[in-house]
Amino acid sequence: MANPKKKTSKKADESDSDSQEKSDLDKKRELFQKAAGLLGYHPDDEDREREAYRQMKEQLLEQLTEEELKEYHFWRSLDWCGTNWEEKDMARIKRILENRDKPPYRKPSLWRRILQLF
Repeated sequence: MANPKKKTSKKADESDSDSQEKSDLDKKRELFQKAAGLLGYHPDDEDREREAYRQMKEQLLEQLTEEELKEYHFWRSLDWCGTNWEEKDMARIKRILENRDKPPYRKPSLWRRILQLF
């Protein structure tokens, strides 16, 4: 007896394979979330922290001028490895913004330097 084959369109076969792949991905995600929960990893909290950091950094970088951005990228290139790079990055941006508000250093006049000796 011959096995009658179902005549299906290619689109139906593709949609079945797509739905099967999606269900496989869903199963993998569930397994990962269970394993992560057992290990104490909560991706939602960490994702929120990263997103908040990224938004804050973007807001600060928008305030910098071209020269300040060049300075920022120069110092950042020197600190490309190591730990606490997020904190260093934010501190660097804040330092640049604080230096913007400081008045330029003026060298005391010759007379004042001479009078300080007496």
